[in-house]
Amino acid sequence: MTVLGKVLVIVNLVFSLVTAALIIAAYSARTNWHAAYEKMNREFTVAQANARTYDERLQDAQRALGQAERAQKDALAQAAESTRKVQADMALVQQQLAQQKRNADEADRNQRIAQAEANNLHDEVKKVQGLLKERESALVKALAEAKVQRDDKVQNEINWKTEQERNVALVDQVTKLSQEIERLKLGSTPGQALNPPQDNVEGTVRTVGADGYITLSIGSDAGLKAGNTLEVFRYRPEPKWLGTIKVINVAPHEAVARPMASLRATAIQPGDKVAAHVTGG
Repeated sequence: MTVLGKVLVIVNLVFSLVTAALIIAAYSARTNWHAAYEKMNREFTVAQANARTYDERLQDAQRALGQAERAQKDALAQAAESTRKVQADMALVQQQLAQQKRNADEADRNQRIAQAEANNLHDEVKKVQGLLKERESALVKALAEAKVQRDDKVQNEINWKTEQERNVALVDQVTKLSQEIERLKLGSTPGQALNPPQDNVEGTVRTVGADGYITLSIGSDAGLKAGNTLEVFRYRPEPKWLGTIKVINVAPHEAVARPMASLRATAIQPGDKVAAHVTGG
């Protein structure tokens, strides 16, 4: 074989090898392309599903974004309203704080005034306590003096009553003596034709008539009866028994009498005393 033949053989062999390689490469390429196509188709299907899922998620996200935007708007509106309310509350709180500060200032001023008044009142209380002590001392002294004066008064009253009783006894004795003397002058004896009331009535002479009738201030209301006799006397200017009168007429509140024996009616004057007895009987 020639060189050319060998070369041709080699060329054919190389061509065959190349052809085989190309066939093998083509087959491999076709086999790989189909697998890749299937893979790509599957990946495309998955991508479509993912795209649909992503689209749904996008729509959900858009809806959620819309809801979030609306919620954000509502939240912003609520926040604005809350801010407005907070600002109004803060303004009200500031006003209240200002009022409380004014009240606190006023209370502090009133407290200072009250403290000053309390101090003044304390000083006045001290002064009043001092005055009370002085008055208590003066009262104790006055009570002691009053006790002395009361004791003196009681003693003076006792002395006065004793002296009065003594004077009454003396007047009684003088009156009895005068009565006895007058009766002796008239020639009568004590107790002659006397008819005194059962009770020791006492009264005064109201009037003395020219006809000798004497009006008395007591009558039947005092137990006086017609025919009763009464003693007439006076205390001033000196104790004196004037005589005996006889009741001749009696009314409820007055009576009429006439002097007994030779007693002159003119000796009796309005204001003279009359009684069943010269003394208490």
